[in-house]
Amino acid sequence: MAEKTRKTAQEKAQEALDVAERKVTTFTEKRDKAKADLETAIASLEVAERNRDYVKQHPALQPLEVDESPVDDGIVKPPTGDGSLGF
Repeated sequence: MAEKTRKTAQEKAQEALDVAERKVTTFTEKRDKAKADLETAIASLEVAERNRDYVKQHPALQPLEVDESPVDDGIVKPPTGDGSLGF
């Protein structure tokens, strides 16, 4: 009878080992898939950033250069003074 009990204990231990091995295999596969997904996401991010930086250089997105020099348009402006009408 002791022989049968020992074999049952060995079978239970083997079953527990098999379950543990399957869990390790499952998590290893999940890890490998996650690593591949992360590498794909990083590569996609790099492409998107390069594209964004390229589009930022489009001439339509560049600030307009404003000429700050005074313009002589022929209009005579009255001198600014104390606010009186000059009568």
